[in-house]
Amino acid sequence: MPHATTNDGVRLYYEEAGIGPTIVFVHEFAGDHRSWEPQLRFFSRRYRCVAFNARGYPPSDVPDSVEKYSQARARDDVIAILDHLGVETAHVVGLSMGGFATLHVGLAYPQRCRSLVIGGCGYGSHPGEEDRFRAESEATAKLFETQGSPAAGAKYGVGPVQTDEQGHPQRMSLNRVKGFRSKEIARWSRCRLAPGTAVHSDGLACFGAVSAAGCTHTPTVMSGPGLARRRHALNWVDTMLGNVKNAIHGTYHAIRSKHLPRYLAEFSYRFNRRYDLAAMLARLATAAAQTPPMPYRLVKLAEAHW
Repeated sequence: MPHATTNDGVRLYYEEAGIGPTIVFVHEFAGDHRSWEPQLRFFSRRYRCVAFNARGYPPSDVPDSVEKYSQARARDDVIAILDHLGVETAHVVGLSMGGFATLHVGLAYPQRCRSLVIGGCGYGSHPGEEDRFRAESEATAKLFETQGSPAAGAKYGVGPVQTDEQGHPQRMSLNRVKGFRSKEIARWSRCRLAPGTAVHSDGLACFGAVSAAGCTHTPTVMSGPGLARRRHALNWVDTMLGNVKNAIHGTYHAIRSKHLPRYLAEFSYRFNRRYDLAAMLARLATAAAQTPPMPYRLVKLAEAHW
């Protein structure tokens, strides 16, 4: 496996493809170098594309010391990749966490940048919101420590995708839940799933609670040999979750967790009506015209848990 070594001795795993001017892709908190595969496939036709795993993301090193992690380290790790590859200047592309690192690369090392492409950057930097950001970060860290990565990674929502007999996606529903517990999933299932629905999940124990809605459940364990073959059963779930993240990052200047149900509902609405786009504007205009004025407290009901 190719690795670049930083000036503090941390080894960073990277992959590259293509020939030409260099593009370095810097991933988000919830991703790794694999998140950039579609971009590498496209841009490697004309560019040398490099994607790497940040420190703390195997197979890059995972230092134990908290002093090994900082915004400055994330910034300098991008430069370490360029130095290792012998690249003097590059286009740097970053998303979310990687967007912050990319911004700081441009500020500290403008001479090393051909251009910067920054997406979803800004969370935690808004004046006056530092305390809220720290509290949310502490809560997220505690979730990973106490429940582990599989449960923590799934915390942000449920995303079922309905497929036909050929496995093609038909409809989807994206909902925020209060937690991945059997009782919560049972309540959600009774609200969202029709009795008799055949449910396939990633094997998280709480999803067995769909039986409370009269559904059958087939878990797929996401570890061990043969993972790629088993993962195919959830291919469209993976695809749609990737699409909704890109859509949200590309549409909104700032993302607030309290508005998450609204973002998810908007994406699901458009996806479920994608075969009848011409009628969507007329339908929305009719709904707007027929909806009476209402106070903000009622408008906010759209942001309640499912």
